[in-house]
Amino acid sequence: MVVKIKSDLSFLTVFVEYFDNERIVKILLANAKPQELKIIFELARNTLVGNIPISSDQRNKLSKYEKDLIILAEKSDNKLLFRKKVKILERKRVLFENLIEIAEEFLLN
Repeated sequence: MVVKIKSDLSFLTVFVEYFDNERIVKILLANAKPQELKIIFELARNTLVGNIPISSDQRNKLSKYEKDLIILAEKSDNKLLFRKKVKILERKRVLFENLIEIAEEFLLN
């Protein structure tokens, strides 16, 4: 279990490091396996539920994307839903950026 968490965190660390390079982010998203992106989906779920403390500024930024967060937080092994989640992350760059910022503050420090 600890090894899996570390590998998920290392994948998340790559997103944090290269987030400014849109080309690399697209490549990462296109080649990511469901298990690797699960940490981002869990982050969305825990943010919605309130398990992760976020600032009011972050809350305001994420409020525009509430429906998308709900889709990202949904637990399912459905391949179509997974593709839909990846498309949300690709198209809603501001949402993805805010989730990465929260992850950086909460998980990587």
